[in-house]
Amino acid sequence: MKLVKLILIIAAFTTNLNAQEAEYEKLEKITSMGNLENFITFYYTSPKPKLVPNAILFIRDKNLTSNSNLERHFVPFFGEVFKNNEENIPIWFESLTKLSDDDIFIFSQALLWSDSKYSKLTIENLLKKTKNKELINSINNISNEMKPMNLLEVEISSAEQLDMLWNSFFATGNEKFIEKILLTSEIANKPLNQIIISQTARWSIKANSKVHTKVRDFCNKNKKNYSENINLFLQSISE
Repeated sequence: MKLVKLILIIAAFTTNLNAQEAEYEKLEKITSMGNLENFITFYYTSPKPKLVPNAILFIRDKNLTSNSNLERHFVPFFGEVFKNNEENIPIWFESLTKLSDDDIFIFSQALLWSDSKYSKLTIENLLKKTKNKELINSINNISNEMKPMNLLEVEISSAEQLDMLWNSFFATGNEKFIEKILLTSEIANKPLNQIIISQTARWSIKANSKVHTKVRDFCNKNKKNYSENINLFLQSISE
């Protein structure tokens, strides 16, 4: 079984909402792709930070960071988890060995995303484990020149950014990420290229509302709180 390329696709599986969450509740160790998917998708429902090192080692052993399509999922998810557990960062990474250059690239970005007081020192220690000068220069440039991304403050213009918002929600349960996606779904007075992103945002909300109780509840309680266009969309979800 391959890891789903787009975590959003998980939302299309309407098998049994409670069963999927129940599987996560029982999760004690990540030993399969299904375990990892559940860990990422339902982490916010009952955070299990003790499984973070296990998840990273599983990703390492399966060489998942070599798949560039997964960067948009791993970086924001682990970035938000690191942000909310910053005191654990030194402990977690001290025990992580034999990370590949791809691993170092992805998790360095996640550390920068977290904007933790431990981020830069942990990245420095990670970079000591590679001889790849291009990687070292790339991470150092990102670290020195770029501020941590805040998706809540930028205009969403791609499906990749929508994926990043969903994975930020999966890590935190913060409804602000749902609202940002919802506001992106506005289709009134938009050019065609932006309407495509808006329709993608709508599809993702509708699909995730079938999998996540919190998403469905958010849609139900807010179906009169936005523009007429968005309110009609929210009403269609609850029908």
